[in-house]
Amino acid sequence: MNKFRVSKVTSFFLLILLIPLMSGCSQKEIDLDIGQVALEISESDLFGEDFFVVESNIIAQKYGIESDDIDIVGYASSGGLADELTLIDAKNDESAKDIYELAKEHISDNIEGYQSYKPDEVYKLEHAIVLREGKYVIVGVSSSYDDLETSIKSYLK
Repeated sequence: MNKFRVSKVTSFFLLILLIPLMSGCSQKEIDLDIGQVALEISESDLFGEDFFVVESNIIAQKYGIESDDIDIVGYASSGGLADELTLIDAKNDESAKDIYELAKEHISDNIEGYQSYKPDEVYKLEHAIVLREGKYVIVGVSSSYDDLETSIKSYLK
């Protein structure tokens, strides 16, 4: 009878421990309209002047993305500024993981390139926002990086 009581108590504590773990597994999947999100963020005052749309095939080439099964929306600044906003819908988590790594490489390459070209822009790139949320990858470069990160994360809730 003592073993039975211990089993019940042990089972009860295991159940208490497992409930938070199981609830963490059921995260809500987000669904972004990357075009709308990019437009709204790009219209904020977080970026330099002349922030313009960049064609998706150019962004894919710059990032080294070889998949056609993705959607990309991006903006960049003219005048040699490093400001950038790129949203990528990779269609699945596995592709997003790969693209996330490419995005980090893209930022590293830009840091290297700007060091000799426009060193004042390197600080922005060192504080670039590179996020992956499910099947989405988001890259943002701005001198207002804290505000940009807050803005981006508001869409990921």
